[in-house]
Amino acid sequence: MATQTLPEWLNGNLTRMYPLSDTATGQTVDARSLPTSFLADLRLDVPPSSDGDYTTNFYLKQVDVYTSYINMEIWYDDGVNDIRAAIVQNIPTSVDVGSELIDRTFTVTGVETSTVGFETFANITGSIIIGTAADISTVPTVYTFEKTGGNLIPCIISMGTLAVNSILAQSRILTGNVYLKEGANVQITPAYDETNDVTTITISATAVESIGTEIVDSATLLAAIVERYGVPIRTVNGIAPDSNGNFTLTGADCTSVATAEASNALAIHNTCAKPCCDKST
Repeated sequence: MATQTLPEWLNGNLTRMYPLSDTATGQTVDARSLPTSFLADLRLDVPPSSDGDYTTNFYLKQVDVYTSYINMEIWYDDGVNDIRAAIVQNIPTSVDVGSELIDRTFTVTGVETSTVGFETFANITGSIIIGTAADISTVPTVYTFEKTGGNLIPCIISMGTLAVNSILAQSRILTGNVYLKEGANVQITPAYDETNDVTTITISATAVESIGTEIVDSATLLAAIVERYGVPIRTVNGIAPDSNGNFTLTGADCTSVATAEASNALAIHNTCAKPCCDKST
């Protein structure tokens, strides 16, 4: 049986410029090449389009290399429109292969530009993974490509719906199914507006966990307090408290007001004299 020798995967793909397409020259407008060690992976999720060949029309337009960071631009060219579609900003020039994957992954953000066939490029999402910036950041420079030089491989581009990709909670990145749970004295209320196709989640405070009254203003706060504790004292002999809710009792004409030994009591004294006997006898 004949023996067939197959090349190693790395050897077979040594000359590829992924995520640039195999048909891309990889050459800038001034005949320079982007170091192949710079881009490790790229993913673009684009809004719905009537353009049947949309996956072949995105290309790397520009890479701006500064002293401490790198910016990138991705453009769209369908033969009629050639416009800015998405950007990646503030990639540190210190990124290297030894860095953690999360430290080499950066967000692709759509820009506020529309084109024929697309809803809006502002809805583009995605991420890019950097291999190393060591080979590209030796000196500040600008790499500028035409579509023939920076055309992106179609398999990294897909049409999807606009969605939340992740939620950052403190230092954790949450993906997949994320649940919002009501904690103590908190109420979560989702509502869907069919007219505008918008879902709103309202997070409100409640007076105590056992009470479902939603606190949105002073009136609902007072209603929650009454529900929990009963009607509070609002005035004393028709006199309301000050702006801070304080009510002060002061003594006059041989009368003093002081705290009693009990922590929740007041003692009112006649400071001029004490009764000498029980007049009832």
